[in-house]
Amino acid sequence: MVVKWRHTPAALVLACTGNTDLADSGRVNDCELLPPRYEFELTQGVPYGEIDSADPEVLFRHTMDVRLPIGAAGALPAMVIVHGGGWKAGDSTNNVGLAELYAHRGLATYAINYTLSTPDSPSFPANIQDVLCAIRSLRNPELNFRADPDRIVILGTSAGGHLAALAALMDWPNGLDDETCPQDYPEPTVQLAVDYFGPADLALTVGTEGEALTHQLIGASLAEDPETWALASPISHVSATDPPLLIAHGTADQSVQAAHSIALHEAIQNVGGQSTLVLVEGGEHGMHRMEADNLEIRCILEPLLSEILDL
Repeated sequence: MVVKWRHTPAALVLACTGNTDLADSGRVNDCELLPPRYEFELTQGVPYGEIDSADPEVLFRHTMDVRLPIGAAGALPAMVIVHGGGWKAGDSTNNVGLAELYAHRGLATYAINYTLSTPDSPSFPANIQDVLCAIRSLRNPELNFRADPDRIVILGTSAGGHLAALAALMDWPNGLDDETCPQDYPEPTVQLAVDYFGPADLALTVGTEGEALTHQLIGASLAEDPETWALASPISHVSATDPPLLIAHGTADQSVQAAHSIALHEAIQNVGGQSTLVLVEGGEHGMHRMEADNLEIRCILEPLLSEILDL
C-alpha cells in the first residue's frame, strides 16, 4: 500500500493507492490513534549484551534508555528506538519525543546507543550487530527485561531508519562477526519495523551529500568495495518472509532522497513481502519532529501497532 499525504489550507487530506482500513472520510482527525494511558519510569544507561571493555565510550554505546509504563502488568509490548546522525553522531536522547509518546501509550520503549563511525574506524558491521544484540537481549528471559519477546517493534529515524530496516530484513544468522552477544541469546526477531526516511540502497548516496557518510560507514568507496555496500543496504535483503515494514518519507527530503524508500517498498512488493509506504508531500528530513507531519504517519502506524502488537 502506498499512502500519499498533501497539505491543504483547510485540512490534511489522505489519498490512497491500494486498500486501506482507515476511516472512509480519510481525514487525519478521524484516524484511530493510540490514547495516552500511562505515566512512565525512565532508567538511563541500561546495558545490553555482554561487553568486556574499560573504555567508557564503548560501554556507553552498548546501553539504552528504558521507559516503562507505570501500572502496566506483565510482559509488555516493546519498541526499540534507533537514533539517526549519519552513523557518526547522536545518541539515545535523539528521539525522546517518540520514546515518551509510546511509553505513555503502554509500550516499553528502549532507546538504544550503538557503535558510531569515525574517520579512522568504520562502524559497519558493528552498528547493525549492536542493534541486533539489543533485540536479542530484550528477548532473553534470563535478563529480566519487561519486553514481550513476541511483541517487539523496531523504529528508527534517518541512519537509525536504515539500521531498523536492516535489522528486520537481514537473515539470521548473518555471518558477520559479533562479540557482543553470546550465541545462546535468542534470535533478533521483530514483529514490525518502522523506517523513517532511512537510506535503503547505499549506492543511491553516490553523488549526494550522503556519499561521504556512507564511505565512512563502510570504510571504502562503492568502487572499492561494492559487496559491503550491498551487504549494508536493506534493499539487498528483502524476502517474502520478512516482518512487515512501514516506511515513511517526505518528498522534500534533501538529505536522503525519497527514492530510497520508494525503491525499498517496490522491492518488498516485488518479492511478495509486506510493506506500507507513507509519502508526506513537502515533508523534510527530520519530519518526525514536526507534529503535523508525524501525525500523518501515526495515523497509519498506530493501527498497525494495535493489530500486530495486540494493544
